[in-house]
Amino acid sequence: KGDISQAEVLFTKAKALNPMDFETRMRIARIYYQNAGMEANALEEYWQIIALAKGTPYAEKAQAQLDRLLLGVSSSDLSVAEESERRRLNISVEEDFLKPQTSETEETAPEKHLFLKDFRFNGYLRNETAYRFREPRSFTKIRNTLNLEVSMPLGSKMSFTASGWAYHDSVYDLFNYDTITARFRREEGQPLVFIEQLSEEKDSDVADLREFYLDVFLSSMDLRIGKQWVVWGVLEGIRIVDEINPYDFRELIMPDLLDFRVPLWTVKADYYSPIGDIELLWIPDVQFHKPAPPGSEWELLQAVPNTVTPDRWDLKNSELGIRLSREVLGMDMSFSYFYTWDDFPVIFRRVRLLENEDPIFFPTYTRIHMFGSTFTRQTGPVILKGEIAYVLNKYFGIADIDVEGAFDSNGNPKGDGFLDRDGE
Repeated sequence: KGDISQAEVLFTKAKALNPMDFETRMRIARIYYQNAGMEANALEEYWQIIALAKGTPYAEKAQAQLDRLLLGVSSSDLSVAEESERRRLNISVEEDFLKPQTSETEETAPEKHLFLKDFRFNGYLRNETAYRFREPRSFTKIRNTLNLEVSMPLGSKMSFTASGWAYHDSVYDLFNYDTITARFRREEGQPLVFIEQLSEEKDSDVADLREFYLDVFLSSMDLRIGKQWVVWGVLEGIRIVDEINPYDFRELIMPDLLDFRVPLWTVKADYYSPIGDIELLWIPDVQFHKPAPPGSEWELLQAVPNTVTPDRWDLKNSELGIRLSREVLGMDMSFSYFYTWDDFPVIFRRVRLLENEDPIFFPTYTRIHMFGSTFTRQTGPVILKGEIAYVLNKYFGIADIDVEGAFDSNGNPKGDGFLDRDGE
């Protein structure tokens, strides 16, 4: 606590032991951040975390802390910010570019440089091509995606970020629609009436605003307001506590982890208190899992017809969450509560006994209370992670085990998986 030079020796040993222990590296960067004169060390740590932990919550946290640090650099001392830009762009910056031109005054040149330096614009152009070897053989995807992201500071206490993508799938321009979807082959082995009733859509010429938010940096609190995604889980590819954003099943589970999530308009507050980091969520934008477009190879997962959906922007339908993160017994732990909607509808039914009538089904989205906890701990070269959740008011379609004869001779329940009125 009193000797940063001694701490640096320990930091070097810790990173040499396991450079992928991002929890420890985030703490190291924060210590640098909190010590005057160590800004360059903090920047180095944050950029390394962003590069090594790309696509994980650690990269997002490191980027947020990096933005806070860059906004706090004074305009009279640009060395830290300039070095940060060199590392980010991975190019050499000529000294003459950093100096004011002879036609400009000393007062206006630094301001122009700051604006150009802090304005960040990046993106990518990606092609995804898929070919089905099973009959009917065909290319099923020749998708070209353009993704763009822009971010810039708005004064010393705020920054703005926006990103979006658009794509066109050329497969529909080059091949027959029925061959691409192969609907007729699926129906040969297992006729599905609801598939025949689906419309024929093309998953092409799609544009989506992925992020659009404002960051506000206060002394002990950060606010992020706008369209965003929030990650509460620590396990990749397993969804237990990480239930904030619904999923886009456009290609089932094939997309990248961040592309898989549906961003929501959210107000997020991070308060850095003595007892730990407290995160508060208010989500007035109510959305649910997105099914695959009808006509795609993934169209078996569809919205249930006649589902009762709550109003998207009705404030009484908002989702609320709170999470506390702190170190407990040498572990990085979090404890959370999330008042949300079940992203899958519950298929209730009404049955009139002693009457020869078909059941009436009414799929409905229901409210649930989710209590969760996560932990991360390093034991030698091994990092242990875990998540646990307890959910109230969650419905499951099961057989009534209290009724005599509810199981067949093999011990399997005879129930049909539907819930009757009142969840019975």
